[in-house]
Amino acid sequence: LTLLSLTNPLLRSLNLTLSAVALAMVVRQRPQASAGLVYLTHVLGLAAIASVIDLRSPNLSTQLWAAVLLAGALLEWSFTLAPRWPVWQRSAWYLGLVLAALSYTLFGSLWLIEASPEGRFWLLVPAAMTGLATRRQWPYSRQASWLSTLALVVVQPLTLGFATPRLMGLGVATVLMLVNTYRLQHLAAAILTVGFSLGLASAVIWQGFATQLTVPIALNLLAIATLILWVIHDIGRRQTSPLAKLYAQASNGWAIALSITNLLILTGYDVSLYNAFDDRSVGYTIAIALTTLAIGYRISQQASNLGFYGLAWGIELLVVRLLWSPGVSLAPTLVERLAIANLALGFTAQLASDGWVRRRQQPYLVSWHVIPVVYACLALIGAHTTFTATTGLYSLGAALIGIGVGRQQARPALTYLSIVGVSIAAYELLIYQLMQAKGGNAGDGIILLAALAAVIAIGDRLLSRWLAPYLRLNPPQIHAIAHLHWILSSGLMLLALFNSLSFTGELLWVGITAVLTLYALLEGRGSEPWTYTGIAMGLLALGYLFSLWLPDATLLAWGAAIASVIAFVMYMVPWQHGGWSLEPWQQSATWLPGAIAVATAGGVNLQSLLIVAAFYAWVAKTRNQTRLSYLSILLADWAILRFFSDRAIEEPLWYAAVLGGSLLYVAQVDPALRSPTEREKRHWLRSLAVGLICLTAIYQSETSLAIALGTLGFSIALILVGLAVQIRAFLYIGTASFMIQVLRQVWLLIDNYSLLLWALLIVLGLALIWVAATFEARRSQVSALLQYWLTELDEWE
Repeated sequence: LTLLSLTNPLLRSLNLTLSAVALAMVVRQRPQASAGLVYLTHVLGLAAIASVIDLRSPNLSTQLWAAVLLAGALLEWSFTLAPRWPVWQRSAWYLGLVLAALSYTLFGSLWLIEASPEGRFWLLVPAAMTGLATRRQWPYSRQASWLSTLALVVVQPLTLGFATPRLMGLGVATVLMLVNTYRLQHLAAAILTVGFSLGLASAVIWQGFATQLTVPIALNLLAIATLILWVIHDIGRRQTSPLAKLYAQASNGWAIALSITNLLILTGYDVSLYNAFDDRSVGYTIAIALTTLAIGYRISQQASNLGFYGLAWGIELLVVRLLWSPGVSLAPTLVERLAIANLALGFTAQLASDGWVRRRQQPYLVSWHVIPVVYACLALIGAHTTFTATTGLYSLGAALIGIGVGRQQARPALTYLSIVGVSIAAYELLIYQLMQAKGGNAGDGIILLAALAAVIAIGDRLLSRWLAPYLRLNPPQIHAIAHLHWILSSGLMLLALFNSLSFTGELLWVGITAVLTLYALLEGRGSEPWTYTGIAMGLLALGYLFSLWLPDATLLAWGAAIASVIAFVMYMVPWQHGGWSLEPWQQSATWLPGAIAVATAGGVNLQSLLIVAAFYAWVAKTRNQTRLSYLSILLADWAILRFFSDRAIEEPLWYAAVLGGSLLYVAQVDPALRSPTEREKRHWLRSLAVGLICLTAIYQSETSLAIALGTLGFSIALILVGLAVQIRAFLYIGTASFMIQVLRQVWLLIDNYSLLLWALLIVLGLALIWVAATFEARRSQVSALLQYWLTELDEWE
């Protein structure tokens, strides 16, 4: 029936009214009626009333409908005061909330279309809720207090557009929140109460002094409000009442928010000064001072990281304001003043934190580590906008602040970084002076930079006993810093070699490299890698010194020989008496002459090669390392080949003799070939060496009768040597070479004298007949002789 009557206002009103009455009679006849039936009856009754109003006034405005809904909500809540019907009481409470929400929606839609002050009437909703919440034994008091709090928040936009409604809204909200906070005993309610009171105070000031109010005055008022809030906090936290403590916490939170807001606005204004804004009212300075004073007062109550951050922030802004003068642009002088001031603040903050900890026996707060570092960073940024003679001093000051903070933390990371800052500061001072110099050589400047790194490295190393306890680092950590500077200095010294140097710069290069060498060698008493490094640096310095004293040609020719002398001295000095291990010195001495010989291969002379070969022969004998003598053989071969080249000797026999002789030496002395099981390898290596010489001689004998006779003589000599020293390779290769050479000569004779072939064949036939006859006659003796020689040959090399 309701659905059928919706389109006709009269039928709809009659239907809803009769339905509500019918349901009311049913509910009355059922003492235990369900909540759903009660809610349905209540809703139909409200719908019937709304339908009747619409029937009588179909053109009722939105504003009046909002008022009707508001009145309906208040009327519904008045029914909740009758405790006889608890179900009706509950439905009246919740349906009143629905009507209040609908009225707020209509007031809000009116405000969005055109700002209207009628929204202030909705303040009756939170007022009614607060009134209900104060009723004793009312079942929804706490819920009403929270909903009243929410209503006070959402109603404010409806009142802000007009002066009187705005004051009314904030005033009512402040009063009602005092009641709600008392009832709820909750921090959120206390925060809103303080917030509404601050809003009311702001609205009153704006209403009374809008024409005289300026930005500086507003900022000062914010600072004063912050101070008052912290005074309230101080008073409240001393009370025993829970409500007082809640208001103390709320006041503290709002004071923090206001102070941060004030600092942000003042920071933005100070930043605008850098863009040459001309407004430099003293009011801003007073506002900064008052805000900083308020933060200081809060810290005196209870120290906290946030408080110290705010205090440091305010002091920085105050310093900027005091240093800035009207008409002054961002000039170097101003930048320097700001840098000096920030360094002073950094040192002051660091020393003050140390004093605070000593006096109160408290651990360091994180802010005490952060604030000095921030001040130091600000000083660095300001000081490095330009590069002047004092830039390095600012870096030094910032690094000292970092060292002080690093000591507080007892953590090496910041201390390491600050020590690097000290080095950077020293380099900035030196680089500025170098930039002022005109002319000169680039390498000289690099050497001076390297010298500075060397001085820092040596200073750190020598003073580590005193620096370690001050910096709260252990000696190895200090040594690591010194080593890093040594590495930097060494790298710069090497870089200097690739740049032009004056004569003085060259002498400085040698001297500084000698100092770096001494540093490395002293460190090498307990570390072989440092010893190797020091030896390398020392040899580099010595080589560079020789290059200054000796002509290039002389140095190339005799460099290997000089290196042999130096290596001999290095090898013979008893370094173990000085605390060094002998191994690095002897190893370096062993490889030095060979390396220099290879490096100077294009100009080394025969004498140097032979001296180096003799040195390696001596080392091989001294250390009993046979294979080390191979270097002597290679160098000797190199010298012989150089001699052949100088004398234009091109006969292959000489080169074959050099190679064969070297292989024979290897076969004779190599430890791996001395084993009895390696006899076959020795035999084949000797055969290869001697065969190479003999084949080359046979090949070359074609060119000269003297060489042919010499080849025969050499073959006979090999046979005799083989028999004498019992080495089969010499006997076999000598015999084969002799036979080949004899046959070759016979062939040449036959080729030239054909009748000689018949004579030779007759002689050969007679010899074969004689051999056959002898063998038949003395078979047993010949067999015994052959067996004897075969046995003997098995025992030979």
